[in-house]
Amino acid sequence: MGCHHSRLVLWVAVLASLAASCAFEPLDLGEVDEYGTFFDLVWRTFDRHYVGFEWIGLDWAQQYDTYSAGIDTVSSMTGLVLLLQQMLIPLQDHDILLSFGGDSFPTCSLGPIEPNYDWDVLWTGYMEPAGFQWFIYDVWGWCALDSTVPYVLIKEWSAAIYARDLENVIEAYPDAPGMIVDVRPTSGGSPMRIREVMKRLNDELRLGFYLAERNGPGHDDLYLDPYNIYTVPGHFQGPIAMLIGETCEGACERFALMGEMVPQITLIGDTTRGDISELIYRMLPGGSYSVPWLTVVLADTSGTLQGRGVFPDIFVEYREGGASPPTDDPVLEYALDWVNGR
Repeated sequence: MGCHHSRLVLWVAVLASLAASCAFEPLDLGEVDEYGTFFDLVWRTFDRHYVGFEWIGLDWAQQYDTYSAGIDTVSSMTGLVLLLQQMLIPLQDHDILLSFGGDSFPTCSLGPIEPNYDWDVLWTGYMEPAGFQWFIYDVWGWCALDSTVPYVLIKEWSAAIYARDLENVIEAYPDAPGMIVDVRPTSGGSPMRIREVMKRLNDELRLGFYLAERNGPGHDDLYLDPYNIYTVPGHFQGPIAMLIGETCEGACERFALMGEMVPQITLIGDTTRGDISELIYRMLPGGSYSVPWLTVVLADTSGTLQGRGVFPDIFVEYREGGASPPTDDPVLEYALDWVNGR
């Protein structure tokens, strides 16, 4: 009776997951065993919702044929998750997350993050001596380096950012040789204010990128929503050094990608993380999996930012040969020389 009851609960969970996803018609379970049912559920969820198929050239139907043949050898949920992992690895998307029993089963990895800044060096060596002032504490603020170069640091992308604060800095330094915008300490956050800030750094209407999501059953059924960069009177008109690195992801990468499209902005530092997609989560008994449903597509539609990142125009080595953090900030020092024409 106990075994029958647990199996009934399992089928109810499957049907509830199918109904909740609204991705396809409910499966006819019939005599199919539960592992085959869950395998089909995951494959079909990706088939209907995954946003990245258009740029990878993978035959998803062939993936089903190849790996569904292994269902007969599966005798546990762990075995099923391992089979799903092998099916999903060719997508090469590190935002596809499989978990079961408290363990993670990665399908792709970007490797460890190597920051190209040291906060203590940045604060004690540059920001504090220059009289750094927070617009919003621990979110963003500014100072003038070398007394003439506005330095704006964005530590967190917050919906509370008020971009008019940046205009006040621009107005205070009409003869500045250039500006430095440092987003290296930023990871993720809300994208609500990135366009408002970029307006103050851009001179005309431009296309920044597209937000892409699936809007139909076909892998190429995509809605591409143009993400434009606007401008405002009083925008900064001189050269701008934007400092980027591997710690930049999510909203920060959207901002950096817009910067890539603005001619007066030069990206200095290292390539950003390439972690940009938004996810939906689905449950498995004892675990879960994620499906990237929205991502950022380059303005020329040649590919996505996911796994690629934003490349610097000028790469600057931070830790030469993997040495300890230097006592100064080579990326910021380079930017100061660049802005001052040295």
